[in-house]
Amino acid sequence: MYASKLVSFNNGSHPGGLWYYDRTGNEVFAIVGGAVLGVGAGLLWTCAGYIEFSYAGKSKGPYAADIQRRRKRACTLSSNG
Repeated sequence: MYASKLVSFNNGSHPGGLWYYDRTGNEVFAIVGGAVLGVGAGLLWTCAGYIEFSYAGKSKGPYAADIQRRRKRACTLSSNG
């Protein structure tokens, strides 16, 4: 699960790029930071799915349903902001 650790380090790349663009007017770092953040988000979703479906035990179904319910609730709340 090194991917989840890698993702934690790339979260500042896009905001850092936007700050750099604000200071210098050079947009390359912001675009690259957004791409790096997008790849990191894909890795994060992959890790979350792996953990969700590799959960051992008899309660795999309710656990997966709970994860999906939380994911949908977070999407709904973030879209209403």
